[in-house]
Amino acid sequence: MNMNPSSAGANGLDEVVCGCANLTYRSLRQLLAVEGNLTFDDLLDRTGAGTTCSACLLDLEYELTAQNRETAVDGIFTRNTKRKLSELFPTSRHRVFRWLDPLLPFVSTHLQELLPVIAGPEIKQHLRICNDHLLFDKSIPIGTVQADIVIRDLNGANRHRERCIIGAGQTLDMELSQYLPMPQQGEVLVVGSATVRRRFLKLGVRGTTRPHYSIDLPLGHCTVHVQAPSGHEQRRFNFLSRPDEDRIFVIVNNANSRPLDMELSFSSEAGERQCSYETSLRVPPLGARVAEYNANVAGLADLKGQPVQISARSNGTFKTHLMCTDKAFTRASIDHF
Repeated sequence: MNMNPSSAGANGLDEVVCGCANLTYRSLRQLLAVEGNLTFDDLLDRTGAGTTCSACLLDLEYELTAQNRETAVDGIFTRNTKRKLSELFPTSRHRVFRWLDPLLPFVSTHLQELLPVIAGPEIKQHLRICNDHLLFDKSIPIGTVQADIVIRDLNGANRHRERCIIGAGQTLDMELSQYLPMPQQGEVLVVGSATVRRRFLKLGVRGTTRPHYSIDLPLGHCTVHVQAPSGHEQRRFNFLSRPDEDRIFVIVNNANSRPLDMELSFSSEAGERQCSYETSLRVPPLGARVAEYNANVAGLADLKGQPVQISARSNGTFKTHLMCTDKAFTRASIDHF
Protein backbone atom coordinates (compact mmCIF):
# COMPACT_ATOMS: atom_id res chain seq x y z
CA MET A 1 0.00 0.00 0.00
CA ASN A 2 1.31 3.43 -0.90
CA MET A 3 1.81 5.28 2.38
CA ASN A 4 2.34 8.62 0.64
CA PRO A 5 -0.68 9.12 -1.62
CA SER A 6 0.45 12.58 -2.67
CA SER A 7 3.04 10.82 -4.83
CA ALA A 8 0.18 9.92 -7.20
CA GLY A 9 0.84 13.32 -8.73
CA ALA A 10 -0.45 14.62 -12.03
CA ASN A 11 0.61 11.47 -13.83
CA GLY A 12 -0.83 9.08 -11.27
CA LEU A 13 -4.34 10.37 -10.69
CA ASP A 14 -5.86 7.39 -12.48
CA GLU A 15 -4.25 5.00 -10.02
CA VAL A 16 -6.77 3.20 -7.83
CA VAL A 17 -6.76 4.17 -4.17
CA CYS A 18 -9.50 1.68 -3.21
CA GLY A 19 -9.76 -1.44 -5.32
CA CYS A 20 -12.89 -2.65 -3.51
CA ALA A 21 -14.84 0.48 -4.51
CA ASN A 22 -12.85 1.07 -7.75
CA LEU A 23 -12.09 4.60 -6.54
CA THR A 24 -9.24 6.47 -8.23
CA TYR A 25 -7.22 9.37 -6.83
CA ARG A 26 -8.74 11.57 -9.53
CA SER A 27 -12.33 10.82 -8.46
CA LEU A 28 -11.45 11.13 -4.80
CA ARG A 29 -9.78 14.51 -5.21
CA GLN A 30 -12.59 15.81 -7.40
CA LEU A 31 -15.08 14.89 -4.68
CA LEU A 32 -12.98 16.54 -1.95
CA ALA A 33 -12.52 19.67 -4.06
CA VAL A 34 -16.27 20.05 -4.59
CA GLU A 35 -17.37 19.04 -1.10
CA GLY A 36 -14.67 20.41 1.16
CA ASN A 37 -16.60 19.96 4.40
CA LEU A 38 -16.81 16.15 4.33
CA THR A 39 -15.86 14.38 7.53
CA PHE A 40 -13.98 11.09 7.35
CA ASP A 41 -17.16 9.09 8.01
CA ASP A 42 -18.95 11.11 5.31
CA LEU A 43 -16.18 10.26 2.86
CA LEU A 44 -16.51 6.53 3.55
CA ASP A 45 -20.30 6.68 3.19
CA ARG A 46 -20.20 8.69 -0.06
CA THR A 47 -17.56 6.58 -1.83
CA GLY A 48 -18.04 3.13 -0.28
CA ALA A 49 -14.26 3.00 0.09
CA GLY A 50 -12.56 1.69 3.21
CA THR A 51 -15.54 -0.39 4.30
CA THR A 52 -14.58 -3.81 2.92
CA CYS A 53 -10.94 -4.81 3.43
CA SER A 54 -9.91 -1.47 5.06
CA ALA A 55 -6.46 -1.50 3.40
CA CYS A 56 -6.96 2.01 1.97
CA LEU A 57 -8.03 3.79 5.18
CA LEU A 58 -4.66 5.50 5.76
CA ASP A 59 -4.57 6.68 2.15
CA LEU A 60 -8.08 8.11 2.42
CA GLU A 61 -7.23 9.84 5.69
CA TYR A 62 -4.12 11.36 4.12
CA GLU A 63 -6.08 12.72 1.15
CA LEU A 64 -8.77 14.18 3.41
CA THR A 65 -6.34 15.94 5.73
CA ALA A 66 -4.30 17.16 2.75
CA GLN A 67 -6.99 19.79 2.32
CA ASN A 68 -5.48 21.57 5.29
CA ARG A 69 -2.61 22.53 3.01
CA GLU A 70 -2.56 24.62 -0.13
CA THR A 71 -2.38 22.07 -2.93
CA ALA A 72 -2.45 22.37 -6.71
CA VAL A 73 -2.46 19.11 -8.68
CA ASP A 74 -3.61 18.98 -12.30
CA GLY A 75 -6.17 21.69 -11.61
CA ILE A 76 -8.24 19.39 -9.38
CA PHE A 77 -7.28 20.89 -6.03
CA THR A 78 -7.66 24.64 -5.95
CA ARG A 79 -6.57 26.94 -3.16
CA ASN A 80 -8.09 25.71 0.11
CA THR A 81 -7.97 27.66 3.31
CA LYS A 82 -7.28 25.74 6.47
CA ARG A 83 -10.38 24.14 7.86
CA LYS A 84 -11.31 24.54 11.46
CA LEU A 85 -10.58 21.68 13.83
CA SER A 86 -14.29 21.44 14.60
CA GLU A 87 -15.00 20.74 10.91
CA LEU A 88 -12.47 17.91 10.59
CA PHE A 89 -13.37 16.45 13.99
CA PRO A 90 -17.01 17.38 14.54
CA THR A 91 -17.71 15.53 17.80
CA SER A 92 -16.48 16.43 21.25
CA ARG A 93 -14.83 13.03 21.55
CA HIS A 94 -12.79 13.62 18.39
CA ARG A 95 -11.62 16.99 19.64
CA VAL A 96 -10.69 15.67 23.09
CA PHE A 97 -8.63 12.83 21.63
CA ARG A 98 -7.02 15.20 19.15
CA TRP A 99 -5.93 17.41 22.04
CA LEU A 100 -4.78 14.49 24.24
CA ASP A 101 -2.82 12.54 21.63
CA PRO A 102 0.32 14.75 21.63
CA LEU A 103 0.37 14.83 25.46
CA LEU A 104 0.07 11.14 26.30
CA PRO A 105 3.03 8.72 26.25
CA PHE A 106 3.29 5.95 23.70
CA VAL A 107 2.03 2.56 24.82
CA SER A 108 2.58 -0.91 23.41
CA THR A 109 -0.21 -2.04 21.09
CA HIS A 110 -1.92 -5.43 21.18
CA LEU A 111 -3.68 -6.71 18.06
CA GLN A 112 -5.54 -10.01 17.65
CA GLU A 113 -6.77 -11.68 14.45
CA LEU A 114 -8.60 -14.90 13.61
CA LEU A 115 -8.07 -17.03 10.52
CA PRO A 116 -9.11 -20.46 9.25
CA VAL A 117 -6.68 -23.36 9.11
CA ILE A 118 -7.26 -25.78 6.23
CA ALA A 119 -5.74 -29.24 5.84
CA GLY A 120 -5.98 -31.84 3.10
CA PRO A 121 -3.85 -34.44 1.29
CA GLU A 122 -2.20 -31.88 -1.00
CA ILE A 123 -2.88 -28.64 0.91
CA LYS A 124 -0.16 -26.62 2.58
CA GLN A 125 -1.15 -23.45 4.41
CA HIS A 126 1.48 -21.01 5.69
CA LEU A 127 1.18 -18.02 8.02
CA ARG A 128 3.60 -15.18 7.36
CA ILE A 129 4.34 -12.03 9.34
CA CYS A 130 6.94 -9.64 7.87
CA ASN A 131 8.41 -7.01 10.16
CA ASP A 132 9.78 -4.54 7.64
CA HIS A 133 9.66 -0.79 6.99
CA LEU A 134 8.45 -1.16 3.40
CA LEU A 135 7.23 2.39 2.57
CA PHE A 136 7.13 3.67 6.13
CA ASP A 137 9.51 6.37 7.35
CA LYS A 138 12.86 4.61 7.77
CA SER A 139 14.14 7.36 10.09
CA ILE A 140 11.89 5.93 12.82
CA PRO A 141 12.91 2.47 14.08
CA ILE A 142 10.46 -0.38 13.73
CA GLY A 143 9.77 -2.30 16.91
CA THR A 144 10.26 -5.94 17.77
CA VAL A 145 7.01 -7.91 17.57
CA GLN A 146 5.92 -10.77 19.80
CA ALA A 147 3.39 -13.06 18.10
CA ASP A 148 1.45 -15.59 20.18
CA ILE A 149 -0.14 -18.16 17.88
CA VAL A 150 -2.71 -20.74 18.95
CA ILE A 151 -3.98 -23.37 16.48
CA ARG A 152 -7.22 -25.22 17.24
CA ASP A 153 -9.10 -28.03 15.50
CA LEU A 154 -12.71 -27.92 14.32
CA ASN A 155 -13.96 -28.61 17.86
CA GLY A 156 -11.87 -25.84 19.44
CA ALA A 157 -9.27 -28.12 21.02
CA ASN A 158 -5.71 -26.77 21.12
CA ARG A 159 -3.39 -28.44 18.61
CA HIS A 160 -0.38 -26.15 18.84
CA ARG A 161 0.74 -23.06 20.74
CA GLU A 162 3.86 -21.03 20.01
CA ARG A 163 5.37 -17.66 20.88
CA CYS A 164 7.52 -16.09 18.19
CA ILE A 165 9.75 -13.02 18.40
CA ILE A 166 10.05 -11.15 15.08
CA GLY A 167 12.84 -8.62 15.00
CA ALA A 168 13.29 -5.74 12.59
CA GLY A 169 13.72 -7.04 9.06
CA GLN A 170 12.70 -10.59 9.99
CA THR A 171 9.85 -12.73 8.63
CA LEU A 172 7.89 -15.44 10.40
CA ASP A 173 6.90 -18.36 8.15
CA MET A 174 4.89 -21.11 9.87
CA GLU A 175 3.12 -24.05 8.24
CA LEU A 176 -0.32 -24.25 9.87
CA SER A 177 -1.89 -27.20 8.08
CA GLN A 178 0.58 -29.68 9.61
CA TYR A 179 -1.13 -29.35 13.00
CA LEU A 180 -4.54 -30.61 11.84
CA PRO A 181 -5.44 -34.25 11.13
CA MET A 182 -5.93 -35.39 7.56
CA PRO A 183 -9.50 -35.68 6.21
CA GLN A 184 -11.35 -38.94 6.75
CA GLN A 185 -12.64 -41.04 3.86
CA GLY A 186 -15.19 -39.05 1.86
CA GLU A 187 -13.87 -35.67 3.07
CA VAL A 188 -11.79 -33.34 0.88
CA LEU A 189 -10.62 -30.97 3.61
CA VAL A 190 -10.52 -30.42 7.37
CA VAL A 191 -10.83 -26.98 8.95
CA GLY A 192 -9.69 -25.44 12.19
CA SER A 193 -8.66 -21.99 13.35
CA ALA A 194 -5.66 -19.94 14.40
CA THR A 195 -5.54 -16.84 16.54
CA VAL A 196 -2.62 -14.45 16.19
CA ARG A 197 -2.01 -11.99 19.00
CA ARG A 198 0.66 -9.41 18.24
CA ARG A 199 2.38 -7.30 20.87
CA PHE A 200 4.93 -4.62 20.03
CA LEU A 201 7.82 -4.87 22.48
CA LYS A 202 9.51 -1.59 21.54
CA LEU A 203 8.20 1.81 20.56
CA GLY A 204 8.36 2.66 16.88
CA VAL A 205 6.33 2.49 13.69
CA ARG A 206 4.19 -0.58 13.16
CA GLY A 207 5.85 -1.54 9.88
CA THR A 208 4.27 -4.26 7.77
CA THR A 209 3.40 -6.77 10.47
CA ARG A 210 -0.18 -7.41 9.37
CA PRO A 211 -0.33 -11.23 9.09
CA HIS A 212 -1.33 -12.96 5.89
CA TYR A 213 -1.62 -16.60 4.95
CA SER A 214 -1.16 -18.59 1.77
CA ILE A 215 -2.70 -21.83 0.53
CA ASP A 216 -0.69 -24.02 -1.83
CA LEU A 217 -2.29 -26.68 -4.04
CA PRO A 218 -0.66 -28.70 -6.84
CA LEU A 219 -1.54 -26.23 -9.63
CA GLY A 220 -2.23 -22.99 -7.78
CA HIS A 221 -1.43 -20.63 -4.95
CA CYS A 222 -3.52 -17.97 -3.23
CA THR A 223 -2.98 -15.57 -0.36
CA VAL A 224 -5.06 -13.17 1.74
CA HIS A 225 -4.43 -10.89 4.71
CA VAL A 226 -5.81 -11.67 8.17
CA GLN A 227 -8.52 -9.68 9.97
CA ALA A 228 -10.09 -9.48 13.39
CA PRO A 229 -13.41 -11.31 13.87
CA SER A 230 -16.69 -9.54 13.12
CA GLY A 231 -19.61 -8.78 15.38
CA HIS A 232 -23.24 -9.77 15.09
CA GLU A 233 -23.88 -7.91 11.83
CA GLN A 234 -24.96 -9.68 8.67
CA ARG A 235 -22.20 -10.45 6.19
CA ARG A 236 -22.65 -10.94 2.42
CA PHE A 237 -20.53 -12.21 -0.44
CA ASN A 238 -21.22 -12.85 -4.15
CA PHE A 239 -19.82 -15.51 -6.48
CA LEU A 240 -20.68 -16.96 -9.89
CA SER A 241 -22.48 -20.29 -9.90
CA ARG A 242 -20.41 -22.69 -12.01
CA PRO A 243 -21.24 -26.09 -10.51
CA ASP A 244 -19.68 -28.00 -13.42
CA GLU A 245 -16.31 -26.32 -12.83
CA ASP A 246 -16.06 -25.12 -9.21
CA ARG A 247 -16.67 -26.17 -5.65
CA ILE A 248 -17.60 -23.46 -3.16
CA PHE A 249 -16.92 -23.80 0.58
CA VAL A 250 -17.94 -21.40 3.35
CA ILE A 251 -15.66 -21.66 6.39
CA VAL A 252 -16.94 -20.30 9.71
CA ASN A 253 -14.67 -19.66 12.71
CA ASN A 254 -16.17 -19.07 16.15
CA ALA A 255 -14.37 -16.39 18.19
CA ASN A 256 -16.52 -16.98 21.28
CA SER A 257 -16.10 -19.26 24.30
CA ARG A 258 -19.67 -20.46 23.76
CA PRO A 259 -21.35 -22.23 20.81
CA LEU A 260 -22.16 -20.14 17.74
CA ASP A 261 -25.33 -20.54 15.70
CA MET A 262 -24.72 -19.53 12.09
CA GLU A 263 -27.44 -19.17 9.44
CA LEU A 264 -26.22 -19.27 5.83
CA SER A 265 -28.49 -18.26 2.96
CA PHE A 266 -27.69 -18.84 -0.74
CA SER A 267 -29.82 -16.97 -3.26
CA SER A 268 -29.80 -16.19 -6.99
CA GLU A 269 -32.15 -14.80 -9.60
CA ALA A 270 -32.44 -14.55 -13.37
CA GLY A 271 -35.19 -12.31 -14.66
CA GLU A 272 -38.29 -13.07 -12.64
CA ARG A 273 -36.99 -16.41 -11.42
CA GLN A 274 -35.58 -16.51 -7.89
CA CYS A 275 -34.03 -19.50 -6.13
CA SER A 276 -32.64 -19.79 -2.62
CA TYR A 277 -31.96 -22.16 0.22
CA GLU A 278 -30.70 -21.91 3.78
CA THR A 279 -28.51 -24.06 5.97
CA SER A 280 -27.56 -23.86 9.65
CA LEU A 281 -24.26 -24.53 11.39
CA ARG A 282 -23.64 -25.09 15.09
CA VAL A 283 -20.02 -24.14 15.69
CA PRO A 284 -18.38 -25.27 18.96
CA PRO A 285 -16.65 -22.71 21.22
CA LEU A 286 -13.49 -21.47 19.46
CA GLY A 287 -14.14 -24.12 16.82
CA ALA A 288 -14.74 -24.14 13.07
CA ARG A 289 -17.17 -25.59 10.56
CA VAL A 290 -17.37 -25.74 6.76
CA ALA A 291 -20.44 -25.82 4.48
CA GLU A 292 -20.28 -26.61 0.76
CA TYR A 293 -22.56 -24.81 -1.66
CA ASN A 294 -25.08 -27.21 -3.18
CA ALA A 295 -26.28 -26.04 -6.61
CA ASN A 296 -28.73 -28.93 -6.84
CA VAL A 297 -31.01 -27.46 -4.18
CA ALA A 298 -34.03 -25.27 -4.97
CA GLY A 299 -33.37 -25.15 -8.71
CA LEU A 300 -30.08 -23.28 -8.44
CA ALA A 301 -28.46 -25.68 -10.91
CA ASP A 302 -30.61 -24.12 -13.67
CA LEU A 303 -29.05 -20.70 -13.02
CA LYS A 304 -25.53 -21.54 -14.14
CA GLY A 305 -23.33 -18.51 -14.71
CA GLN A 306 -25.53 -16.30 -12.56
CA PRO A 307 -24.28 -14.53 -9.41
CA VAL A 308 -25.16 -16.16 -6.11
CA GLN A 309 -25.27 -14.15 -2.90
CA ILE A 310 -24.27 -15.68 0.42
CA SER A 311 -25.71 -14.11 3.54
CA ALA A 312 -24.26 -15.05 6.95
CA ARG A 313 -25.99 -14.24 10.23
CA SER A 314 -25.05 -15.38 13.72
CA ASN A 315 -25.58 -14.80 17.43
CA GLY A 316 -21.93 -14.08 18.24
CA THR A 317 -18.51 -12.97 17.04
CA PHE A 318 -17.13 -14.85 14.06
CA LYS A 319 -15.03 -14.82 10.91
CA THR A 320 -16.25 -16.19 7.58
CA HIS A 321 -14.26 -17.08 4.47
CA LEU A 322 -15.29 -18.28 1.02
CA MET A 323 -13.00 -20.79 -0.65
CA CYS A 324 -13.41 -21.68 -4.33
CA THR A 325 -11.64 -24.73 -5.81
CA ASP A 326 -11.73 -26.59 -9.07
CA LYS A 327 -13.35 -30.02 -9.20
CA ALA A 328 -9.99 -31.81 -8.97
CA PHE A 329 -8.97 -29.72 -5.95
CA THR A 330 -5.74 -28.60 -7.62
CA ARG A 331 -6.42 -24.83 -7.55
CA ALA A 332 -8.09 -22.56 -5.02
CA SER A 333 -8.84 -18.97 -4.13
CA ILE A 334 -10.01 -17.68 -0.75
CA ASP A 335 -11.29 -14.40 0.66
CA HIS A 336 -12.94 -13.19 3.86
CA PHE A 337 -16.36 -11.58 4.05
